[in-house]
Amino acid sequence: MNQTRPTIQRPGAALAILFGTFFFFLCIFSLATGLIMPHVSDAVISMRLLTFFQALFLFIVPALVTAVLATRLPATMLAIDRCPRLVPTLFVIATIIVAIPAMDSIIAWNAGIHLPDSMSGIEQALRTMEDSAASATSLLMGSDTIGSLIVTILIVGIMAGLSEELFFRGALQQTLTSTRLNRHAAVWIAALIFSFMHFQFFGFIPRLLLGAFFGYILLWGNNLWYCIIAHATNNILATITMWQTTHSKAPGAVINPDTIALNIDSALPQIPLVIASVILTTLALILLKRQLNKNA
Repeated sequence: MNQTRPTIQRPGAALAILFGTFFFFLCIFSLATGLIMPHVSDAVISMRLLTFFQALFLFIVPALVTAVLATRLPATMLAIDRCPRLVPTLFVIATIIVAIPAMDSIIAWNAGIHLPDSMSGIEQALRTMEDSAASATSLLMGSDTIGSLIVTILIVGIMAGLSEELFFRGALQQTLTSTRLNRHAAVWIAALIFSFMHFQFFGFIPRLLLGAFFGYILLWGNNLWYCIIAHATNNILATITMWQTTHSKAPGAVINPDTIALNIDSALPQIPLVIASVILTTLALILLKRQLNKNA
């Protein structure tokens, strides 16, 4: 049976604190970036520092400030007061892995969407944003050494997984759940905001689904660490694949660090693989829900 989570007496005020703190640090961060980053000669170091401090001040700090001000039990509100257990952790990781082919197909479909001719200018602007994000992610990879890969995994995989889950699931979803909203609505609203705030239209749907998956992990298990593990696993797999693709100079679609994608070889039978992935993912979700409910 799920443990009772602390009630946030004033969820509206908590949401105002969360987003107010976010936008405050966004302004400070943007100003500091413009003043400091031009003096950092190494572009890779500059991008890594930028990504690290962005995760720290835009996501971690607002979530912690909100939790401290909104309740007397901040760790309990954020659902980080209990350690994850081994068996549910393994189910979380397994679900991420078996979902890869199905998510690959959704990623490819979303990336291939075209707007009507009358909106060609908007589409071009959106794709330019996608290209800029892809270039920034590629820059994060640095050199083709194992050391560079490890540093990227720490920043893109672990730091991003921790910071974004604290903000979107720990603070945002938990606060939304304390309102009169249906719990499922809270999951999807948090996932919607999570996907929207990445400002990448051609990866919006897979990221929305991924955010909802993380949200249901929290809903079922009342433990944010499982969400963090799932998010970090997803990002690490995508980072390793992107590192291999970038440094092997192999052609292929750009891989987002926030979406599952392992670039399945085109020689493999795609449709049976995707069908098998959907079936296995469905079974994995059922078993995962049971495990998380059991350990909640």
